[in-house]
Amino acid sequence: MNLKVKFSKSGKVVNWDDSVDNLLELAEEHDATIESDCRQGYCGTCKTRLVSGEVNMEITDGLEDEGI
Repeated sequence: MNLKVKFSKSGKVVNWDDSVDNLLELAEEHDATIESDCRQGYCGTCKTRLVSGEVNMEITDGLEDEGI
């Protein structure tokens, strides 16, 4: 699967890597900073905005309904 992810704040565009479990890990591997705290998706600190495309989220505990 050839998916590209653009981190708007850093301007970095990277290919999705199936070796990572989530967007936060991908960002860290490519020095694109995303604020985080619990690292499991429960607190919502790492919440980012999807500009286009789709996302599959296993845990949405840290989001309000409008954030999903």
